[in-house]
Amino acid sequence: MFILFGYWLSGYHHVIDSSSIRHVFKQHGNAAQEHARGQLPISASDFEAIPTVLARPDKLVFGTKNRIGRNQVVYIKRLDDGTTLYLEEVRTGRRELASQSMRKYPATMNVDRVISTLYPNAHSDGGNEPILMDGPDPRNIHDDCQGRSEAIWSGNRCCRHGFGAALSGWRR
Repeated sequence: MFILFGYWLSGYHHVIDSSSIRHVFKQHGNAAQEHARGQLPISASDFEAIPTVLARPDKLVFGTKNRIGRNQVVYIKRLDDGTTLYLEEVRTGRRELASQSMRKYPATMNVDRVISTLYPNAHSDGGNEPILMDGPDPRNIHDDCQGRSEAIWSGNRCCRHGFGAALSGWRR
């Protein structure tokens, strides 16, 4: 079972709503603006890569809150076309991990620099340092899950139904 911020995340689902999609394209889809920020513009193919980002993140960041005080989960994944930073907020009442934002950086950018771009959009709780975790070691993922983007990892094992027993999958 996976515990985050004192909550058991059993039965939580990943969701993407239209307001999140609009935000991402409006704030992070313009090539000129993103290049000026040292980022790459988000495209439709980046949304298609979200299951892979969730299934095999290189880094996870916990312990941050968004502007309205909701806990966040941040996933960082280096892909062939760049490094994706994907933010979800924890909606306890709905039992959802909801898409909040997504950014893309050159694949050569250092992961610490990518993490530093979270602020000021993500805040720690009471001045505590965010918790940074490495993603799963690919050697510890069961062969039946290799290459399957719907497989979400749990510590040192793969599970097609979510973060082990913690998250029960992906839903749009």
